[in-house]
Amino acid sequence: MNVTLYQFRISPFCDKVRRALKLKGIGWTVVEIPVVPPGKFKHVSPTNKFPAVDFGDRIIVDSTDIIAHLDAIAPEPRLIPGRAVERRRRIWNRWEIT
Repeated sequence: MNVTLYQFRISPFCDKVRRALKLKGIGWTVVEIPVVPPGKFKHVSPTNKFPAVDFGDRIIVDSTDIIAHLDAIAPEPRLIPGRAVERRRRIWNRWEIT
């Protein structure tokens, strides 16, 4: 599988996705988003949030959502804990309340 990562090189969230892709052994190509004007990539990320990953059949925006999708398509090694307590900690990491 080869995916396309749309990124700002210096973003820690993009770095998180690059590390996850490498750990999963999934090849990727990079499209560097220019800081000005990022609006020409609205077809990839309507909200102009990056990273965004094009998996071929769908585009996912947000590093945490991308990593959840990576765990779904390539289960090993797991990036998101399987235990409920640990999953709740991940939710707090995103500043969400469920």
